[in-house]
Amino acid sequence: MENHALSNALHFHLNQGVKFIAVTHFLIRKFFLALWGSSEGKRFFTQIYRSHLREAQISPFPHIKKMEIDALFPTIDQVGFRSYLRLKNMSFGETLFDDAALMSNYELSVLCALVRTLRPDLAIELGTFRGWSAANIFLNLPDTSEFVGVDVAPLIENKDLLAILQSPRAKVVQANTRDFKFKDYNAKLDFILIDAGHEFEDVSRDTENAFRVLSPSGTILWHDLNEAHPGVVKTLVRFSQEKGQVFQISGTGFGIYSRRLP
Repeated sequence: MENHALSNALHFHLNQGVKFIAVTHFLIRKFFLALWGSSEGKRFFTQIYRSHLREAQISPFPHIKKMEIDALFPTIDQVGFRSYLRLKNMSFGETLFDDAALMSNYELSVLCALVRTLRPDLAIELGTFRGWSAANIFLNLPDTSEFVGVDVAPLIENKDLLAILQSPRAKVVQANTRDFKFKDYNAKLDFILIDAGHEFEDVSRDTENAFRVLSPSGTILWHDLNEAHPGVVKTLVRFSQEKGQVFQISGTGFGIYSRRLP
């Protein structure tokens, strides 16, 4: 009799527990669906999603793999770079560091390390803007290498930048990349940084031209691979499918393609 009563009691509590779980699940589901329907909720879930992607080292862009820079180039952590540390103390003004169009401190350090590791004979930057990254590239090149910068606007009037980029081994061309004479550099460019127009048509054109003049061991680096620049994303996804694997460098907005990679 006692065993039967105990069995009934356990059965009752088990049923109550199942009902509680079902009701709780229903309410939680209703809550999250309501939250998802609001703009605040979507932002909340998007932040969680992106955070998860960063943790998992997964690129949110199809056909583009996210990789740590030292996984792509194992010797990069053995290469010392000097120019970013030298340049960051120059008097460019605080607004430069807050400008979304500029590279982050970490991106600049990755750029310097890449240039010193790859040791290109000829490097070009499409979209020099104020010349900040151009100076970093130039100062990390081998002493016999040359640099070309292209931008539709003139360089910022900064004596430190101008002193660096007025070297006989550096040339800054004021022109739209659409009009730049890529044919003069056929198969000669070892390192190309694409950071000019960010619309799909502009990035696609610059990418096609860069691929045509890339040397057999050349590397293309794109800046602003992120959701804020869909033209860059669309171009790199297409390029990765048609021409070769593009990687996203973890912790940066860089996309990279290199003929040195397997």
